[in-house]
Amino acid sequence: LKIYLKALGLLKRKGVKIKPSCTGWEISSQLENPFRNLIFQITQIYYQARFGGKATSKEDIRQLKIYFEELKKEVKNLSQKNQSAFLRSNSQ
Repeated sequence: LKIYLKALGLLKRKGVKIKPSCTGWEISSQLENPFRNLIFQITQIYYQARFGGKATSKEDIRQLKIYFEELKKEVKNLSQKNQSAFLRSNSQ
């Protein structure tokens, strides 16, 4: 599921510091909504496929694509001044 890695890469390019040891859940907890929810949803599907022994369904893939496109849209909507808006105030 490359979308999970693409989503994390997108956040990194926008300045979110992601340690290699951070889990997807930890990363999502650093973020403000809507970013927190989108990363949480992407992570949930990824973890189910990667660690839960659950085969990825067409519906899962469809949802991942929707969440990722929404994440890209939300990131694009951030102004340069406001890039810190996607980090929770206690995570900066």
